[in-house]
Amino acid sequence: MNNADLILNATLSKFKAQRDEAHTTLMVLATSSVGVPEHTKIIEEFEFWTRKLAEAEECIVTLQRLAGTRQQAPERKVSEDGER
Repeated sequence: MNNADLILNATLSKFKAQRDEAHTTLMVLATSSVGVPEHTKIIEEFEFWTRKLAEAEECIVTLQRLAGTRQQAPERKVSEDGER
């Protein structure tokens, strides 16, 4: 595995963790009054974590697309006359 793959995998792992955190927080907010000590800000809190979830999911899709593109890209060889 080369450095680019290591960086890509580490970044993907980071966004997956952020996605899981946001999802868990939303489920706690939605299903448990214990998770909501102050109900006056529940909508703002739910909106915040929804945006965090959407951002993480979007980043995951983008990185997966990038990884797929990297795997599909054929090696470009230089011919003897220097042309690609």
